[in-house]
Amino acid sequence: PKGGRAEWIFEHGTEVGIRTFQPLRCARSAYQPGDDRRGRWQRLAHAATGQCDRAFVPEVRPLE
Repeated sequence: PKGGRAEWIFEHGTEVGIRTFQPLRCARSAYQPGDDRRGRWQRLAHAATGQCDRAFVPEVRPLE
């Protein structure tokens, strides 16, 4: 997703109970080599876990 939409997905997905996020790259993705946001996404999921009092932090898998 473009812009801040990916961050929204990770925050709200964590809040509704998603256990694992698997980002993927498609033929028309706006992906740039060297643009690894996995760490940022994991931090967002961790912060959202604290906000909604979940017992575990969801896993953010590497980009496929």
